[in-house]
Amino acid sequence: MNKKEMKIMDETQLLKEIQERQAQRMDFRFQISSHQLSQVRKVRKVRKEIAQLKTLLRQKALEK
Repeated sequence: MNKKEMKIMDETQLLKEIQERQAQRMDFRFQISSHQLSQVRKVRKVRKEIAQLKTLLRQKALEK
């Protein structure tokens, strides 16, 4: 998902995306601990996406 797609989402969609990404991050953490995930960069990418989504959510809240 890119920033353009994130910017056109409303608050409920952003919250839903954040929850999905957090669940995905937890799954990745479990996979790392059990040595099933070989690409650790995925965790970093998901963490960055969560931060971007939270930032957009905060910006939309401040605009109101």
